[in-house]
Amino acid sequence: MRTELAAGVSFVARQPLLRAVIATAGINNLTRSIAMAVATLYLLDVGRLSPAEIGVAFALGNSGYLVGAAASRRLTRLIGMGSTMQLGVGLFGPSMLAFALAPAERAGATFALMVFANGFGIAVHNVNQVTLRQLLTPDHLRARVAAVTRLVVFGGIPVGTLIGGVVAELFGLRAALVLGAVGLFGGSLPYLLAHVWRVRTIEQLGLAEA
Repeated sequence: MRTELAAGVSFVARQPLLRAVIATAGINNLTRSIAMAVATLYLLDVGRLSPAEIGVAFALGNSGYLVGAAASRRLTRLIGMGSTMQLGVGLFGPSMLAFALAPAERAGATFALMVFANGFGIAVHNVNQVTLRQLLTPDHLRARVAAVTRLVVFGGIPVGTLIGGVVAELFGLRAALVLGAVGLFGGSLPYLLAHVWRVRTIEQLGLAEA
């Protein structure tokens, strides 16, 4: 198992686009978890929302996944594969910060908008990043690269949740939300550094890797 993981890590280390995908997803999952660990408590204690109102906010916000999935293909054709990925992750930080800094009486509305923006961004991003990973990874390394990806991407969630709880306990709920939002801005940096926006089509990607 160690040998197979090492092979996956070695391949990812040599492939800048794959490194960017994994780094971006890892940063975003870690930092989003910091904020989401305390978001419901914030809505209850600061926003004074009822359980039913929180449920409605989640339901409305989560429709972003459906809208993003429906719009992903058309958006990719319009602005390109890489730009769609960059746009998707670029929605996370601003929407979370808007929720964190909004007045208490607008917590429910800004939370629903944040969840919608995150859902939309995740949907349009994932459709393209999974395709990119599959195209760049040779068949014999696909499972190993997937294992490395999942380790980084999902491993950040419990760490972020713990950080969010500790920060909220020490500095308050809003501080944890702001920290998570600032971290989500950082999730866009790996794509900017790797110039992911230059990848417009699958065909271009194939030619670049040939």
